[in-house]
Amino acid sequence: MKLGETTVSVGIILVMILCMTWQSNQIDKLSGSVTKLEKDKSSLTEQLSRQNSITENANRTFRIINNVSSLNSEERNRSAVGSEKVKTVIKTVLVNNDCANTTIPSDALIRMHDYSERIRASGTHSDTGTPNR
Repeated sequence: MKLGETTVSVGIILVMILCMTWQSNQIDKLSGSVTKLEKDKSSLTEQLSRQNSITENANRTFRIINNVSSLNSEERNRSAVGSEKVKTVIKTVLVNNDCANTTIPSDALIRMHDYSERIRASGTHSDTGTPNR
């Protein structure tokens, strides 16, 4: 081997050592990046799990509210139909009754209304000290 060939061989070896060192640094950087990405993935997975729980709870709450609203609406409709039936029965029973066509004086109507309000109010309290008259 001549001096020129040795110099070229040493140069090639040095270039290869530099390339290997550079590659080693790149691999270290990538492994650090992979570790950071794994931590980020874990954190994002936890956040997603919490958000899914919140969304499921909100959906469950909305379904419950919707069901309650539907039941209330159906009950109101049934009550209205029942009220109409009662009105029809009352009109049918009282159709030819002389008392049914009699007008009530407004003073008597007001006193009857007040009396019914007092009865309702006294029903909510346990104090029966004064009778309703």
